[in-house]
Amino acid sequence: MPRVYRLILTILICLCYNAGYASSHLYIASSYVESLKKDSLKVKKDSTLTPKADTPEHPQFVLKPIIGLGTGLFSYFGVVKSMKSDLQNPMNSRIGYDLMYAQKLTPNIEFNLYALFGSLSVNERSTTLNWNFQSQLGGGGIHLMYKFLPTQDVTPYVITGIESFEYLTKADIYDQNGNKYYYWSDGSIRNIAQNAPNAASATIMYRDYSFESDMREMNIGGSGKYSLQTFAIPLGVGFMFHIGKRADFLIGSTLHYSFTSHIDGYGDSIKTKRTDMFLMSSIGLRFDLTGKHDHYDDDGMYLPESLEDVDFLALMNDDYDKDGVRDWDDSCAGTPKGVAVDEHGCPLDKDKDGIPDYRDKEANTPPGVMVDENGVALTDSAMLLQYEIFMDSTGAFAQIEVQNTIGKAHKNGVKNISYTVQLGRFSKGIPPDVMDKLLSIPEVNSTTIDSSTVYTVGRYTDFSVAQKRQQQLIQDGLSDAQVVYRKDKDFVVANGPVGTTVPANGVNSNNPANNVTGNNVVTNNNAPDNIPANNTSPTANNPSNNNAVTPNSVENTSLADIIVYRIQMGAYSHKLSRDIFANMDNLVEVKTENGFYTYSAGSFTNYMDAVNYKTQLMTQGFPDAFIKAYKNGKRIALNTAGATYTQPVKEDLSETVTHETSALDKTQISFKIQLGVFRGTVPQDIVLKYAELSNITTERDSVGLTHYMFGFYTDYKTALKMRDKLAADPLLKGAFVVAYFKDQPMPLNQALSILKQ
Repeated sequence: MPRVYRLILTILICLCYNAGYASSHLYIASSYVESLKKDSLKVKKDSTLTPKADTPEHPQFVLKPIIGLGTGLFSYFGVVKSMKSDLQNPMNSRIGYDLMYAQKLTPNIEFNLYALFGSLSVNERSTTLNWNFQSQLGGGGIHLMYKFLPTQDVTPYVITGIESFEYLTKADIYDQNGNKYYYWSDGSIRNIAQNAPNAASATIMYRDYSFESDMREMNIGGSGKYSLQTFAIPLGVGFMFHIGKRADFLIGSTLHYSFTSHIDGYGDSIKTKRTDMFLMSSIGLRFDLTGKHDHYDDDGMYLPESLEDVDFLALMNDDYDKDGVRDWDDSCAGTPKGVAVDEHGCPLDKDKDGIPDYRDKEANTPPGVMVDENGVALTDSAMLLQYEIFMDSTGAFAQIEVQNTIGKAHKNGVKNISYTVQLGRFSKGIPPDVMDKLLSIPEVNSTTIDSSTVYTVGRYTDFSVAQKRQQQLIQDGLSDAQVVYRKDKDFVVANGPVGTTVPANGVNSNNPANNVTGNNVVTNNNAPDNIPANNTSPTANNPSNNNAVTPNSVENTSLADIIVYRIQMGAYSHKLSRDIFANMDNLVEVKTENGFYTYSAGSFTNYMDAVNYKTQLMTQGFPDAFIKAYKNGKRIALNTAGATYTQPVKEDLSETVTHETSALDKTQISFKIQLGVFRGTVPQDIVLKYAELSNITTERDSVGLTHYMFGFYTDYKTALKMRDKLAADPLLKGAFVVAYFKDQPMPLNQALSILKQ
């Protein structure tokens, strides 16, 4: 935004000007100290040090730049409501930033230039209104700050001024596929209007919270082409904490009263003259680039305030080591207590051998004789030895250091490399035929890397073994299989053993052409360091380890020669936490083309082993899990794979997922009410309120936050009714319902969707 850039450029010009001015005052200060050294009893005046106009009676105005940077939360106030209240929920506020340049006018008043940028967003949801918007803000202005107690460690302040900013407002009206949201009276979002003739065929949608629609261009508020620039008046209060001679910590809130009603984008569609406002609650740091105020001594001489209370006469007569010679004339500082010194403050050395008498172990050494560090004269043999050590070029006198390097990895990371075979990397959904091919491989693993999923097979310490496995997979129709290894939290193609020189004709793992479906590669720097290992060891759920397929059993076996059985745990419209499937073997996650997530557990070559494992999973909360069979890269019917039934079973072999199906036990879905989330000490008023309630539990998450939970409910409506009752208290208005499956958190909308099936 041009105005922001111009403001920042102005601030930089001011800083450059003050840098030159500050350097000139540094020269004056140094000259002043030099004059003190010449006359320790009286400070001499020198009219050349201070300009005539720069006196206590007629001080010059001096720019003293103070720069600061802050961050905080933007909260919107306008006709669009959040949580049925004019006060926006802090959990829905957006991050904002400000950059400040301050100039002190008086001890109590400061003049500030600042730049401000961030975003505002509100999502109003009710039975009658379903509005949402997100507005990007950027601008700046000037304001005056009045400090009530400028000399105290904690200084209250108020600010006001004038500012200008630009904004661009968008709304979330369509999903990522371009389908419009229709809000029904039952609280759901669907793809067809509720009063449409074909409303019975409507399907449930979920907002993607991607604000894609320009409200001004679409004229949603009926305001036409309104201006995207406006003025505002900031009104703020806060506290300034002086944390150092040149640093301050600020905390406060500023209300920005704008002169427009179009920030939310609805404007004239709402028949009211109410203007839009927003509140920024922020913290910040600022630094004084020139130090404290300048000062003049009794004779009118310029003196930096940092030297104002210094007694230079006392400093020049000080004797730190108490040897009788003042520090100003002492050439040997830090002489030990009680040691006799000469007029320069240096310890006596009567024999002039360079070793002071208090350390000299040989008094009266003859003049010109070389001595060691103890003042003892060196013999001819001792001097010869020192000369040979100094001139040694053969290492005869060198110290030998022996280090044990057995088992240590090389610095270049060549040792302990683990190879695997990458089958594909997908940032979008996987087609059904590709899904069948991946699931027909016994030891396939899925690794989530940011928004993409990487499918790999095996783990090998020998590159040649991994390459052999790659060739076998290519023969089975997986032409994009390639040997990779883990480096910097991602998979990197290995064209040969790591650490050796290979021709530069390898395949780049980040080339979209190498993906099975041609999806773009998405690299993630937050992926786990360890490559998923083959599940080849016995588990608590399967002591016999019948379900584990060892690498040696499949490395040289074609996919056409084996049948792989897997247990599917359902298809879900949202990605589930891996904690829900804790302790399951060979869990593979697949995202389908139409956005569903399927989960399969186990990998068996014997049908009865699959049946036994399915029985275990049914007792663990997945009663509707079912077995699927794969051979030669395709799904096959169980009756052709060796399964026998007492009654005929109709099996749909299509892998196209059109709706959500869950294998989870609905009776193990429960609900709690989250009252608040805190890091560290809980505010006293909240503690007293929690003390009035019973049945409160705490849960600590991975980032150190403590969640305070209330109640335990198996029915969502009961939990929601209790939440509404608690939220009537102002201290608990942010409470909301959360869902669990077997004590593991899961998305609330996912839990409600499963319960409706």
